[in-house]
Amino acid sequence: MKPALTRDQWSNGEVAIGSIDLSHSDEGLHIAQGNEIVIDGADQAARHAIAAVMLHGQPGGFTREDVGYLRMMTEQFQHTEGVYTLMVNQCRGLADRIEALLPPEDE
Repeated sequence: MKPALTRDQWSNGEVAIGSIDLSHSDEGLHIAQGNEIVIDGADQAARHAIAAVMLHGQPGGFTREDVGYLRMMTEQFQHTEGVYTLMVNQCRGLADRIEALLPPEDE
């Protein structure tokens, strides 16, 4: 899979994709299309929500299946010691972060 942004785009914090300009900094996220500002200064919570919506259904996005695989792996290794303890904790945290980007499960 091709990276979404180049090294320069990540380091500059500014990206132009067609008619859309994106930039991010400590002040927040800025999205403009042409002369129209779509989002300016989105805080951390808003950026989290935007990321979730933008990743949903995309080839580079995450799925419940991904979360399930991570949780299954942590269950398999949770009773081991040494380096596996760190791996289990990291995978649990990763599963939690990915799950927070997903829509709620159907009931």
